[in-house]
Amino acid sequence: MSRNPVQTRLSILNAAGNLFSRHGYCATSLDDILNAAGITKGAFYHYFKSKEEICSVLLEQALECTRRMFLSFAETNPYEAFEHWTNRILDTGSEEGRAFRLVLRLSDELTVFRSPIPDRLNQFWNEQLGGLEKILTSFESAGNLLPDRRSAALLLLSTTIGLTRLENAALSGVPAKFLLETTLRLILS
Repeated sequence: MSRNPVQTRLSILNAAGNLFSRHGYCATSLDDILNAAGITKGAFYHYFKSKEEICSVLLEQALECTRRMFLSFAETNPYEAFEHWTNRILDTGSEEGRAFRLVLRLSDELTVFRSPIPDRLNQFWNEQLGGLEKILTSFESAGNLLPDRRSAALLLLSTTIGLTRLENAALSGVPAKFLLETTLRLILS
């Protein structure tokens, strides 16, 4: 029985994304991806030239996911936009949360990649910062005075990265959403 080509490609991407997020790019072999996707090496090469190409496609998807997320906040008040961002990024089951964790894990291995992957990783983080800066600008226009928006966005993003790292360290009692909201309150005070 032949598989649906779209489904096969998606299966490969999902398997690679999950493995890269959990184990890292270097620790994930092509055989690991093949086994997780339930395909042969020939089927793999029908869809992708290399493991690096999969990584590149996954990063493009993460960038697109980030863009869609921030666009969806365009007509939202700043408190709701920040809450939506927080909920999506912290939710390990959401597309945004999975993308965030994948890029965070791949960023740990930045030096092993050739262009254009490092550029895409940097672009992802810059788009996260830019989206947060827009949310913070909305707080300013709502009458809250802010320090440097870029620094405030970096603080929020750094806090989120730290919370994600703690989550990975099995510190399940970390009240992530509360800590992010506290960080925002400190920035706005």
